[in-house]
Amino acid sequence: MRSEKDSARGIGNNPSLPYLLGLCCLGLILFAIALTVVIALIPTYLPDKGDGISKVNATSMESWLHAQAAKTTSRKRQSLAVDPLDQYVGYQFGASGREQVRQVLRQCLVSPLAKDVTVTSVTLAYTADSKRKRSALERNTRASNILTYIIGMVFSYDSDCLYGCQTKIGNNIQSCLTNLPPGNFAFNNVPLIKDGSPSYIASALRTLRITFVSAILSSLSPFRPGSGPATQPTTSSTTTAATTIING
Repeated sequence: MRSEKDSARGIGNNPSLPYLLGLCCLGLILFAIALTVVIALIPTYLPDKGDGISKVNATSMESWLHAQAAKTTSRKRQSLAVDPLDQYVGYQFGASGREQVRQVLRQCLVSPLAKDVTVTSVTLAYTADSKRKRSALERNTRASNILTYIIGMVFSYDSDCLYGCQTKIGNNIQSCLTNLPPGNFAFNNVPLIKDGSPSYIASALRTLRITFVSAILSSLSPFRPGSGPATQPTTSSTTTAATTIING
């Protein structure tokens, strides 16, 4: 039998052992490099949850602007002094009309961090006037209804503009819209739509005054902006339309 000393001497004299040890070390190094590369590439193929949340929330809640509609007459009905808009209360602006409104609202993107505005809807409605009219025959006061364009809008911000930034810019946009000259809200050849179908082309729509602009709040805000004065239904001799009630 070989002694332990002879066995140790045999192992030490094995010429292939250093090569085997070297190959093992090289394999471990290559494995470590490959593992590092794989780990580094994982974020590239997975969505960045933090960035996605930031972009999704870089918008305002839906806010509202009320503009008093000027009384207009159809060219074909001027001799009768008919106001056709009263027959279309509850109807909405078509796409080309909303785009005209959007271009007006874009004037109040008061910061480079305010990227754009989306017009969600423009509805023709009667709203309660904030001003009170006194009857000529009696002393008590009563509220009156005014024909109004109710504009729904959502503002978008840079993804780096978080809650505090969105709140500050929203306040500035609200102030700008409140003071925007009513003459800017002049729209031409606007299709008025009911139940998805165009019903009338308004050749010229004008605005008398801005009656209400809701708070423009961040989508991260725990509060919700009010839609403004309540809308009222109306009945015409030729058509019956109800306004869209907007819940704030």
